[in-house]
Amino acid sequence: SSDEQFLHWMCIRKGKSLVGRVLPILPRDNAATVVTCVLRNLAILIRKDTQDEVLPQLSSSVGHVVRNSHLDHLTSFLQAIIQGNDGANLTAAVQNKFGMSVLCSLLTRAETLFNTDVDTPLEEEALWGDLVGQVCKELLSVPEANLASPVKPPTGITVHVSRFVDKQTSTALEQRLRSLHGI
Repeated sequence: SSDEQFLHWMCIRKGKSLVGRVLPILPRDNAATVVTCVLRNLAILIRKDTQDEVLPQLSSSVGHVVRNSHLDHLTSFLQAIIQGNDGANLTAAVQNKFGMSVLCSLLTRAETLFNTDVDTPLEEEALWGDLVGQVCKELLSVPEANLASPVKPPTGITVHVSRFVDKQTSTALEQRLRSLHGI
């Protein structure tokens, strides 16, 4: 499949570097397809990157794609993380610098969109809220010592999360994230 061919490239240091250089210049939909493939296979890529540690260098390129995406792409990205590799991606993401950086970028961008786009369809908002709830559950279930810090401290995450989860969960998540470099 095309994922297998892409994974082959992404398991090589130069392949990851090439993807990082190409992502910002690809058209939005093509870049979104590449990012979705990366996120769908995140647990495998994290496992293969333990020696190279090149994935964190992709954070700025993936972040560029995320910052220029609409809610439908953000939803696809988050679904790829949550549903990919039988759920192993989300657990791997919160325990890896690159994965946590991507999650923070997604939540930060979504907050920007929710602040500016008042016409979000209810179905999209409900789906996004469910996905955010799953991310919160994972962030709270992983031992604090195992959580990775993102490459850059994000902004607006706890405000965004509080839109979709109860006050107790929001407060617990805020306390947990505060310990990660003052998020």
